Amino acid sequence: MTYRLVTGIFAVLLSQMACTRKTTNNVSLKLAIPSKIEALREKGGASASNNGTQAISHIIVNVTGPSLTKPVSFVWDRCRNNVCSNPPEVITISDLPASTPLLIQYLGAYETLRSNGEGAGDLILSYGDRSGSFNPGPNQVVINPTLYGGGTKREVRIAGQYVTSIDANGYARGPTGTIHVGFRPSLGKPIIPIEKAEMFNGFFDFFGIEDVPFVYELAGAGFWPS
Repeated sequence: MTYRLVTGIFAVLLSQMACTRKTTNNVSLKLAIPSKIEALREKGGASASNNGTQAISHIIVNVTGPSLTKPVSFVWDRCRNNVCSNPPEVITISDLPASTPLLIQYLGAYETLRSNGEGAGDLILSYGDRSGSFNPGPNQVVINPTLYGGGTKREVRIAGQYVTSIDANGYARGPTGTIHVGFRPSLGKPIIPIEKAEMFNGFFDFFGIEDVPFVYELAGAGFWPS
């Protein structure tokens, strides 16, 4: 069966003013995201087929710009701490600067659901972005995400040891610390933070998706908001 992407994202930037406060520019992203997949298509126009029943399982919105000291992000997961919920209709990101360039990135992941409601571990990614400068007051931005990576992908685990030295006893040694995992949509676009993982003496076990360009960096490398 062929699916077409009908997902649309509408961002409304609202400006609020109080008599004793400075003007604050509030960004309200209204996402028209169906709970089930009805359409996905590649940027080149090709269609993708999938026989499962899919639902949106992850949403990340990342806002960056030269006037922001760090990215402003919104993250939603369908199930967290064994509690599942429906996707939000409105995402509000507040206190963005007016009249300065901003890049709004959207990343969505759809997953096939089993009869018991649990995810099957296969994902279809959709990505879109929009850049522009916004004046104080209401502004509307439309982002049309499209299929990323050519169709259904499987979740994978990437495990091993990153060896930086061999000690006097002949044992392999590696770094210990937090690893930041990010999604790189394309060259020149900011990396979108995905999750954090831990590395102990170089041993790691990371989340990944086949054929998707994730970035794995030790904490402090730069792309993750501090």
